[in-house]
Amino acid sequence: MKTIKPLLLLILFFVSTFAFSQKVLNNGRTYEVKENRILVNGDDVTASFTEKEKEDMFAEAKRIQDTLDSEAAAIKKEEKKAKKEEKALKKAEKSQKKAEKKQKQAEKELKKKEKAEKKLKFAEQNLKKAKAKYVSQNKKFEKLKRKGKLSIDDHAKWEKKFSKLKGNIAKAEKRLRKL
Repeated sequence: MKTIKPLLLLILFFVSTFAFSQKVLNNGRTYEVKENRILVNGDDVTASFTEKEKEDMFAEAKRIQDTLDSEAAAIKKEEKKAKKEEKALKKAEKSQKKAEKKQKQAEKELKKKEKAEKKLKFAEQNLKKAKAKYVSQNKKFEKLKRKGKLSIDDHAKWEKKFSKLKGNIAKAEKRLRKL
């Protein structure tokens, strides 16, 4: 939409340049100069001027035409510049979107990695806790056994407890291997 207005103006200048005549002000009166003729209200009055006056009027018409042409060229140049800037802007936006997408992907990968590290650390801590509990319970069992404070029923309970603790260690090791 932005480039349509200058384009329409450019077309209007070219149409006015070739299809219409130039209006020239001379001695307070407006004349139309078209090709090699000078017109007033559509009537050809070229013959009523001296050669010098004709040359001056034709020169003035050419100067006006040159001004219009240079304005049209400037508009065209601005239009090209605007198109270039628009393309550059679109390219920059595309590059920015691409960079943002890469950054999001990198952030996603980082979160994934951090989550995996957290899971690994948690699994290692669980294994460590399970082993520590087994060792502490085993020490307690050995102490009671040495002192002779364990009955046959107590032995069965402790074996069941050790079996459960060994199962916990095995589970923790299995989770750790999966990671």
